[in-house]
Amino acid sequence: MPKYEEISQELMERIKSGRYPVNQPLPRQNDLAAEFKTSRMTIQQALKILVDAGYLYSIRGSGTYIRQSALQISKLDTLASEYHGATYRLRNQGQVTSKILRFDTRFPDQNERDNLLIKETDPVYDICRVRYLNQQPYAIEYTVMPFKAVPGITRAVLLKSIYSYIEHHFGRQIGSSYRIVRADKATTVDQTELALGPCDPILEVSQVVYFEDGTPFELSHSRHPYTQGNVIIVNQKKTKGHIKK
Repeated sequence: MPKYEEISQELMERIKSGRYPVNQPLPRQNDLAAEFKTSRMTIQQALKILVDAGYLYSIRGSGTYIRQSALQISKLDTLASEYHGATYRLRNQGQVTSKILRFDTRFPDQNERDNLLIKETDPVYDICRVRYLNQQPYAIEYTVMPFKAVPGITRAVLLKSIYSYIEHHFGRQIGSSYRIVRADKATTVDQTELALGPCDPILEVSQVVYFEDGTPFELSHSRHPYTQGNVIIVNQKKTKGHIKK
């Protein structure tokens, strides 16, 4: 993960925890650069992520401030623009663990070939996991990944973090994602694994995730209980000017 993304995640956690008060200026960019041992440009990139996400706003010549609405975002809520895995995204909320329901290999169907830009002879991993946060069911993840994009996945990897395996084992950076969010009714699997009733709603997030060079490496569907936060979409009016220190 790029340094500026790590910093933006840390600053976000500080905002949510109240370490940085609402409507008060954040530390100056030079001070943040010194704290995180990086350049001011990297700090600017990190702040821009939070401005675009609706956490911060800037006043020319004064500084960068926390929006009061930032406190409305739950610790379990997910920004629609986020594509970090659950292990990283929830790292400050407790222990994330996994149960493997399926780990097979097969050839892709037409939809998978179209989304992952692979051929019918390119084998894929077919993965289904239940993710838990502090031993409570958080989501069921159905994931398809091409062998050639992410070789060497094992059950040990699935019990931890696939994204961490990709970044640390191969040194590849995750670049972007295309995401669709929809509501659905709980299936029998959802009811069993997520402790839901037959009429309980589910939030399903379908996505294709790409490496920095634009290569798709994941087609997934995550099904979340209605009790486990929301997906947040922030629309902001474009303003002139830039973030100032």
